[in-house]
Amino acid sequence: NSKEKENSKLSPSIKKENIIGNFVKCESCEEIMVLSEVKFHKEFYLNLKEMEYRVKNKDFDGIKDSIKHGFDVGIVIDKISQNTLLHFIAIEGKKELVQTVLESAKENLNLNNLNILKDTPLILA
Repeated sequence: NSKEKENSKLSPSIKKENIIGNFVKCESCEEIMVLSEVKFHKEFYLNLKEMEYRVKNKDFDGIKDSIKHGFDVGIVIDKISQNTLLHFIAIEGKKELVQTVLESAKENLNLNNLNILKDTPLILA
C-alpha cells in the first residue's frame, strides 16, 4: 500500500496502530500530529542546541522528554567542562531524570565518559 510506504519513509519506528488517517501518535510523548510533522517532531527533541538550552535553563521536563525520544545521554553538552547529559543529570541529582535514563537510554548509557576533570557520571552522582 502506498500510504504505508510513505509512512515508513517518515520514520521507520512508526507503528501501524499509531496511524489514524493522516495523523500519528508519538509513542514517546503521546502527542498527536500530522504525519508530515513526524520528522520535525523527533528532530526537535534530538537537537543538541535545544538540549543545551534545556540544560542551561534547568528545563527538567524538556530534558526528560528528549531522553524519551532517544536523545543520546552520552553526547557532550558543555564544551568547556566536557560534561555529557549524564554528567549533568548526576550533578543535579534529580531522581526522576535518573529513572528516565534507566528506562529509556539503556543502549546509550556509558557511565565511564570522562569530563575535563576526569570525573565520570558515577563519581559525580
